[in-house]
Amino acid sequence: MAFIFSLTAAKEAADDYFRYKADKKANERPGYVIRHGVKMTTASQDISVGDLVDLENNCEAPCDLVILKPSDENGGCFIQVLYTICIF
Repeated sequence: MAFIFSLTAAKEAADDYFRYKADKKANERPGYVIRHGVKMTTASQDISVGDLVDLENNCEAPCDLVILKPSDENGGCFIQVLYTICIF
């Protein structure tokens, strides 16, 4: 029984480590932000509530955001979700 618990704990520790590495990489990914009318590059972790994020075609969104105006002439926008959080 102790062996099974140890094996499960080791697996959870490995999963946590790999999630930490993936989160760190995602948080350091650059994004374009418009602040005070100036477009600048910043790390995803430095994007704050109220910042305007400028997305290019086929790029990843650096944070959770609301699409204000897509560049598609029909107003369409395709979003692929990486992480899904379900709350019951």
